[in-house]
Amino acid sequence: MFDKFRDMANRFDEIDRLISDPVIAGDPQKASALMKERARISKWASKYREFESTLKRKVESAEMVRTEKDPEMKAMAQEELGQLTEAEGRMRHELEEELLSSDQDSAR
Repeated sequence: MFDKFRDMANRFDEIDRLISDPVIAGDPQKASALMKERARISKWASKYREFESTLKRKVESAEMVRTEKDPEMKAMAQEELGQLTEAEGRMRHELEEELLSSDQDSAR
């Protein structure tokens, strides 16, 4: 569903690699175009990476809840899982809203 954002995040990483290349840095037009593209996609690339990280941490917390024997540690993991679930929902909603917005912009 969020392929567009994953692609942006991958492109963002690629641009970072490209602008550190001396050949690209020596070409002001190319470097400028890449920096403009980087600026345009940075917000959503960052939000998508944060979303990915939250999903990973949520899986880890769920595993800890499932396997932890110490009740105190299990309670802490359960609390973190709840917080991560809420964060995931907020982030998912924001990403979905952006997809809808960009689809509407494209339809115009």
